[in-house]
Amino acid sequence: IVSSVYALKSVIDCGIEIPGDVRLVFVADEETGFKYGLYWLIDNHPELFAETDLVLVPDYGCATGEEIEIAEKSVMWIRFNVIGKQAHASRPSSGNNAHRAGANLLVRLDNELHKKFNAENPLFLPSISTFEPTKKDSNVPNFNTIPAEDTFCFDCRILPEYDLGEVKNVISGISKSIEGQFKVKVEIDFVMNEKAAPVTSEDDEIVRSLIRNVKEVYNIDAKPVGVGGGTVAAALRKKNTPVAAWSTLIGSAHQSNEYCLVSNMINDAKVMARLILQL
Repeated sequence: IVSSVYALKSVIDCGIEIPGDVRLVFVADEETGFKYGLYWLIDNHPELFAETDLVLVPDYGCATGEEIEIAEKSVMWIRFNVIGKQAHASRPSSGNNAHRAGANLLVRLDNELHKKFNAENPLFLPSISTFEPTKKDSNVPNFNTIPAEDTFCFDCRILPEYDLGEVKNVISGISKSIEGQFKVKVEIDFVMNEKAAPVTSEDDEIVRSLIRNVKEVYNIDAKPVGVGGGTVAAALRKKNTPVAAWSTLIGSAHQSNEYCLVSNMINDAKVMARLILQL
């Protein structure tokens, strides 16, 4: 945000005539599917967007600035709720341990999804589909109670060559197997189920312009890549607008003490200003 604002401000303050129209679009809910942010703008203010636009989303990058994101994986967020029967831990036969069934379900999902969907695509970083157990809800507050429910979540980033319906079928089959083995009920909630957007061509003007200007400012040869992380670029790609996602980032996203460097913001602003002047 800072780099894009200062890039445009610098051009205006210098009295340079901008050869085309420039729009800065700031949107919410990038982490949760864009429904109330960019998708809302696209649906309610289509005049803001055109297929001929050169679009840069400064929401992906590496420490050197050499990676230009042109593709993203499909995203699937899943919540599993395993239901058993609560009991005293000293008398396990009088209950049905949802935590044990959930633990087995988690491990089987982790193992079998990685084995089943094991293709590699060298465009992407990482080059494989990922299936990561993440959030785990609390079940019982004490040591000596067998829990009646066990809830956990998976974050799945799936290569675009795979059909999400096939992934769902495998997940359903594993869950039904656990239900039969442990005599529990497994509830599955697909919180997010976003198929990968079309890939932006490496030959598109925004990609070629970024490569030229990153070379001028950073003196490095930038390269197109695909990523597992999601950005609002996907929303525009689904509307047939080519988009490149690029910036220079330390790589501390979602970590403690997430931060950025002022020097990166300044140099990124230089790259963006050059893009503006080449419209």
